[in-house]
Amino acid sequence: MDKLGDQRGSTSAITRCTDELELTHPLPRTGLTETSREPGLRDQTTHSSRFFNRIGAQGWHKSEFFTYTWKYPALRRWLVAQLLPREKLILSIGCGSGEIERDISKRKRTIVGVDISHRMLAIAARRGVKNLVQTDATSLPFPRGCLNLVMFMESAGYFELNVVLREVKRVLSKSGRLIMTTYPPHHNSDSLCRNVSLSQVARAVRGAGFKILDHQMLAVNRLGVAKVASEDQSVILYTVAQKP
Repeated sequence: MDKLGDQRGSTSAITRCTDELELTHPLPRTGLTETSREPGLRDQTTHSSRFFNRIGAQGWHKSEFFTYTWKYPALRRWLVAQLLPREKLILSIGCGSGEIERDISKRKRTIVGVDISHRMLAIAARRGVKNLVQTDATSLPFPRGCLNLVMFMESAGYFELNVVLREVKRVLSKSGRLIMTTYPPHHNSDSLCRNVSLSQVARAVRGAGFKILDHQMLAVNRLGVAKVASEDQSVILYTVAQKP
């Protein structure tokens, strides 16, 4: 966060996944059991939840922080354009207030948003995002292999990436993809976010058993998204990977 395939098979997978999760409106909660996480992870989750609940209470417009996904429709359009036709069931980890999730759902795809902040999820619900779950990304309440795509939109710096990537690999279908946007090391983020270089992202993703498909360094403004030559010139690092 910055400061100022076969259609019948896809439908079956969507039904199975959403039925098992009992995704309904209003928001379901999975119950974040304190015993399910190591103390360090628990503390990190608690701090992040409080931080984003405060932002959710006041709204992004009144906050000193913002995300590029929230602020720039051009970035959302660019990201949506990266989706493949076969990616019908999508998980967004750290969905926040639901801007890109709303945009994706309008394109005849089923997207499930998870977040630890109930206030952020409430905003996403008001935006029309239907499938929302309050849960910890280190223990995803999804059946094995039921998702075509998992997205981290500017959220990966708020949790232990190595732990979450193991869960992502479990819930992704064979050849399912991972799309991640992160902040470069020089980025002026909030104190809870850990910025990492593109090489560090690649090392974590490969270490979890994924194949890197694409890496890009991006500059973003209201007019559009541009590829740049170095991390120092970028505000967003873009990574796409695939489960074998």
